[in-house]
Amino acid sequence: MMRLSEALRVALVWRGLSLVEVLGHSVFVGEVVGMNGNWLCVVEAPDGDGLLVLGAVLPVEVGERNRICVVELAMHLNVLLRYGHFGVRGDDGRVVFKLAVPVREVNESAVQWISSVLNDHSVMVDIHIPVFRSVAEGELSVSEAVEKFFEGMSEGDLLGLGQVFGWFCSN
Repeated sequence: MMRLSEALRVALVWRGLSLVEVLGHSVFVGEVVGMNGNWLCVVEAPDGDGLLVLGAVLPVEVGERNRICVVELAMHLNVLLRYGHFGVRGDDGRVVFKLAVPVREVNESAVQWISSVLNDHSVMVDIHIPVFRSVAEGELSVSEAVEKFFEGMSEGDLLGLGQVFGWFCSN
């Protein structure tokens, strides 16, 4: 049976990426290029944990003046998510998106599933960069930014993301 870290390695190779060893763990650390900016991404699949762990640091500069608004925006968006969450780091105010997904069985189809999760994670980060940036730069209030964010999405986009991240499942 394939190990989870091996399934992650294969999924990353399919995408032209590779794992590195960090403190004895197989981890992907690299820059992801999106439509709304580039960001640091970290992916780990510790063997034995049964979790695929993904993290991203969004390319959004948050000054002290607007930090509380960005934290409020993250909290507002998190209410809509079933999987993953946004946060704001206390030390530098950077916006992060974290996701930990349980992996029940590791086989060849898990490689395809991991590749899909990597893609979905990237899409989730990329589509939220403008909304976080608009609040961080003081262009929009939290409520205006959320309204604008959902205004620009088609019903198909909302349904697709809803299936991936659990949006609106409790509404």
